[in-house]
Amino acid sequence: MDRRIKKTRDLLKETLTGLMEEKELRNISVRELTDRANINRGTFYLHYQDIYEMIDQLEDEIIFNLLAIIEKNSPISADYYILPILLQVIEYLYKDMRFCKALLGKNGDSNFLAKLKTPMMKQARRSLPNFNQKYDETFVRFLTVFIVSGGAGVFQEWFNESCKVPLRSVIAPCEVMITSGIEKITQA
Repeated sequence: MDRRIKKTRDLLKETLTGLMEEKELRNISVRELTDRANINRGTFYLHYQDIYEMIDQLEDEIIFNLLAIIEKNSPISADYYILPILLQVIEYLYKDMRFCKALLGKNGDSNFLAKLKTPMMKQARRSLPNFNQKYDETFVRFLTVFIVSGGAGVFQEWFNESCKVPLRSVIAPCEVMITSGIEKITQA
């Protein structure tokens, strides 16, 4: 991507983040965004049709990168040690903490978690051991929903607290629950 394009998109994202910290996403106009960013509205429209397309593209980028991290680490190791995957996911999100916090906050996109969960559940399902010989598809589906939804809730809470709790303290209980649960399921 051309440096000028990246610089403009980064400025728009940073400005949108600031606006989402102040007001609901649905109340942010292109005019307000471009005025605050000190760019021409025409420049905005060279990149996006509207605020919602901008948010969709930013969310899609996050989802793509998270799925790439999980895919790179699939399948989950034989001992179900997931800490490396969780650390990489959180480190990725932490690099853009201000935007993620605004996106997941009360003024952000309330649909983002649902949009994120669907591909994350598909990827998580592919990463889990094959339980189908012992458990039916409904069991495996709800196990996957539990893992992904629980993890998303924990990390949303962590972002809402401005990441004040050390990362390893946040991940440790998640890893214990997931690892212990998968071990118990595979031994049953």
